Order: sequence, then structure tokens, then C-alpha cells
Amino acid sequence: MIVVKAGILFICILFVHCDRLRKLERKMLSMQTMTYQDISMLRESVDRNFEELERISMIINASLSQTAHLPTPVQTSAPDSKEEEPESDGTELESEVRRLKRGFKDQKMFFHSWKEDLGNEVKGLHKRIEKHSNEIADKVNETSISVNAVMSFTKDTLEDVISVKEILKIISENVTAIKDRELVNTLKLGALSDVNKNFSESIISSLSTIRNEQKKSSSDKDVFKTCSVAVQNSEKIINLLSSSGEFKDVRLVGGSASSGRLEVFLHGKWGTVCDDEFGTSEAEVACRTLGFNGGGVPRQSAYYGEGTGPILFDNVKCNRKEKNLFNCEIDYDTSDCGHSEDVGVECRD
Repeated sequence: MIVVKAGILFICILFVHCDRLRKLERKMLSMQTMTYQDISMLRESVDRNFEELERISMIINASLSQTAHLPTPVQTSAPDSKEEEPESDGTELESEVRRLKRGFKDQKMFFHSWKEDLGNEVKGLHKRIEKHSNEIADKVNETSISVNAVMSFTKDTLEDVISVKEILKIISENVTAIKDRELVNTLKLGALSDVNKNFSESIISSLSTIRNEQKKSSSDKDVFKTCSVAVQNSEKIINLLSSSGEFKDVRLVGGSASSGRLEVFLHGKWGTVCDDEFGTSEAEVACRTLGFNGGGVPRQSAYYGEGTGPILFDNVKCNRKEKNLFNCEIDYDTSDCGHSEDVGVECRD
């Protein structure tokens, strides 16, 4: 019983552990999905920024190209401070464009480098997630195998417990039957003891009578009387011996010498037998107990009338090898029987 409780407790712990592993696996999958979504969003953002930088770079290149093809103004007079101003403005604009172009170029290189680093980080994260997912799957498989092994062991243990319980039940029923049979034998011995006591008292009385008659006899006539008394007493002794030779614990009532309602003697009183499962084999053994060796026919449903005493036997089962009805398998719980089910037998020589 302790092994069964320990097995059940271990199964509960394994189920809890498996549930936690499944929850952890679902969380890892959720984190993996969210990470993939964030990575996709970052990639889209980088691609958009890269496209924007490409577009701005194209605009700058176009502006520089247009600036390079502008015509140079012709000087018709001596240069003065006012005429030199546009040239200085064009030079400053060109230098500013170059500076912006370098800045955009550096920004573009930075974005390229950042994109490569982000791709490497994504690959490493993907490998780590895949590794942890494989480890979790292996752990779940190992736990499932352990749970199946424990459940198989618990099932075998429960089957063994059920088998032992059935064996103990059969032993208990056999012990009860043996106890009832021993009680019947005890009652038989008590009855035989009473018969033997009466028999002994009769013998002593007869012997005393013979001795007294012998003392009183003084002639042949008296001797003849004494012998006659002795013969009468001897006949009584023979009849007593024949009557005490066998103690009857089965009898037939309500019919003839070879047929009638079957009654048995148990617990110091006579009672009837229920007709549940009482067939030809049981009738044959009952008739054998009564001294008939030609078999018997069962009569169901109080065929020879209902009894008035207790119902003592139910579900009697014999295999035709028993010499006495009490040696058959007997159910002493007769709570589901009534006298309308009293069985009878018809015996044959």
C-alpha cells in the first residue's frame, strides 16, 4: 500500500513538472515569435532609412551635377567687391554640398555596419533560441518517458494488489465455510456424545437387571426367565446400537422415505435449503448423504410445501464427487431467499 501511495505521489509530481515545462516551452515560443517580429520591424526600418539615404544621396548628386554645369559669368569690367560676391557664394555652396555628401556617406556606411551587426545578433539569437528549444524538447521527451514508465509500474502494482485482494477474499470465504463445517461437526459430536451416554446407561441398566435376576433365580424356571430378560435387553441394546450407528444431518420432510423437502441440521436446529443453483449434481449428493446411490431429481419452488424453520443453505454447488452435502460449496448468507424457494429432492436406489 505504501508503494502504491508513493507511486501516485511521484506521478502527481511528474505531472506538475511536465506542466511547468510545457508552460516554459510556450513562453520560449512566445518570446521567439516576439523577437522575430521585432527583428522584422527593425529590418524594415533599416531598409526604409537606407532607401531614404539613397534617395537623398541621389538628390545631392543631382544638385552637384547641376551646379557643376552652371555657366561661368564673364567679367566686362574690373572686379569690384559687389561682383565677387556671387563667386564666393557659389564656392561656399559647393563646399557645403561636399560636406553634406561626406556626412551622408559616413551615415550610409554607419547604417551598413549597423545592419551587418544587427544581422549577426539576429543569427546568434536564432541559434540560441533553437538550442534552448531543442533542450526543452529533449527534457519534455525524457519526462514523458519517465511518466509512462511510472504509470506502467503503478498499473502493474494495482493489478497485483487487486489479485491479492481477490485471493484474500477467496481465502476468507473458505475459512468461513470451514468454520461452519467445524461447527456442524462439533454439534454432531455433541449429539453422538449424548447418544453414547444414553447407550452406556442402557447397557449398565441391562447388566444390572441381568445380575439381579441371576441372584434371585434358584431354579431352572427362574434361569429361563433370566435368559428371556437378557434376550429382551440384548434386543434393546442391538436396536440402540443400530439407531446410534449414524447421526443424520440431512432429512426429507413432507413426502416419502425417498422424496420430500430437503432439510439440514445446523447450529443445533433444522432448516431448509434454497433452490438457487440447486441442480442434478446437488440432488445426487444430497441423496447419497441420505444413503441412496441411484442419483436424484431436484424439485424447485417448494414442491413438497414450504418449511417453517430458518433457511440455512443457499447457492449450493457440488461436483458429484462429494460423499456428504456439507462437503459442497455453500453460501450461508440466505437473506435473498424465502420459503417459497425451498428445494426438494426425489432420490432413487
